[in-house]
Amino acid sequence: MRYFKRIENAIKGLYKINKIYPETFKKNPYMSVVESNREYPERWQEVSEIDYIKQQGWYIRGSEEFRNWVEKHGFDLNGCYGNWSGYEYTIIDGKVDIVNNSCYKVDQTREIEVTIDQLNEIYNIKSKDKQMGFKIGDTVRIDQKEEYSCNETGAVGVITEFHNNGIHVRVQVEGKQPQYSNYERLKWISKVNTKQKEQMENFQVEVNETTSKILQKLAFENGWSWRAGATEVKWTNSKILAFESNSKDVSMGHLIGTKTVSLEEAIERITTKEESFKEGDWVKDSLQRVFKLTRLSFGSWEGVLPNGNTYSEAKKAVRKATDKEVESALIAEAKRRGFKEGVCINNTNLGWGISKARIGTDSISYQPDKDRLFASTLFIYEKGKWAEIIDEPKEIFGYEVTKLDDNTFEFGCEDHVYTRDELSRIVDTLGEIKGRHTVQQLFSELCEIVDS
Repeated sequence: MRYFKRIENAIKGLYKINKIYPETFKKNPYMSVVESNREYPERWQEVSEIDYIKQQGWYIRGSEEFRNWVEKHGFDLNGCYGNWSGYEYTIIDGKVDIVNNSCYKVDQTREIEVTIDQLNEIYNIKSKDKQMGFKIGDTVRIDQKEEYSCNETGAVGVITEFHNNGIHVRVQVEGKQPQYSNYERLKWISKVNTKQKEQMENFQVEVNETTSKILQKLAFENGWSWRAGATEVKWTNSKILAFESNSKDVSMGHLIGTKTVSLEEAIERITTKEESFKEGDWVKDSLQRVFKLTRLSFGSWEGVLPNGNTYSEAKKAVRKATDKEVESALIAEAKRRGFKEGVCINNTNLGWGISKARIGTDSISYQPDKDRLFASTLFIYEKGKWAEIIDEPKEIFGYEVTKLDDNTFEFGCEDHVYTRDELSRIVDTLGEIKGRHTVQQLFSELCEIVDS
């Protein structure tokens, strides 16, 4: 059996865009999907059976082999214990569920029974140790800790295991016993190179009274402080001075699991300058929010999110965002605002003098050096400002369409009211006879209304 997906650049009609159909499926009684693919190859893309299974949903008959597979690859058993034979299962949000019970009903006319081999393909088991570019042994920083994790935000550790189909990883933080290492969400960690790792690690140094006071003074001059925030030089007969790099806190006494360094290395690390920031820089915080700095103040920095809302975050939780991270955040906001192919815009507020022009593509690109987004050749964003989308009235055969609510429209010589479902049925009917030009025009205009 072959499978085909209706692709984006197809003429809208009987089939849903981006939906996958088996080759024998017939929406048109005179032509199957495979026959339509032969006649209109530009409207279809052949895909794999696994793609079709992912779309439809799946279930598997219970067996010892399936249970071993579940446990091996870190899925949540979700209370499923004992003998698994005689039941059917699926996995929802990383948790095993029995199908056809009070919580989950399998639709065997749609969902597909699979094998263990097919599950390996569905979940890409062979490459699971390289999810999102990470692999076991990578040194990472925990930008935001998982709710039940014993690790701390900002801690540095090593990936020792992938879990829950790669959604989580076990991060072993230096200085913690293995049983206290915990699972972190993969999207909330970032890779750390050797130099960054050294700068983030806690360290301590053996001192006498004179050395301690000299190091304290040097640390306070470079932005360090006691845990309570004080910067008074003092001495309590402690022979260990400890430094917590993530919080820039100084304390007296031994820190469990902390590396003892030489006096020369301690001085170098105490005086290492932080990453410099200035107003206008794009930054990213521990909650993965990307924003542009507008004001730098002691301890807390303010900025503007891509959607225009103001935002503030503690200085310690912020790092510079990469061009790719800024691009992704701005493009997501552009799509949320409705910038897409066919939309008319006015970008005179950006200084480009185009009061009305139509976007000719869905593709959006970013120029990091100018902080600009453009679609086709039209600039839609520049340095915090967005172009205006012109709200054009929709027409059907020259009659303006009035949108009464999300599912009701009014148009025609007698201002007839139509629901979205009624228009969808008309579209399905016209799809079978749209060979004539006038019908094609009506078909296209109705499709635009239904999809709006």
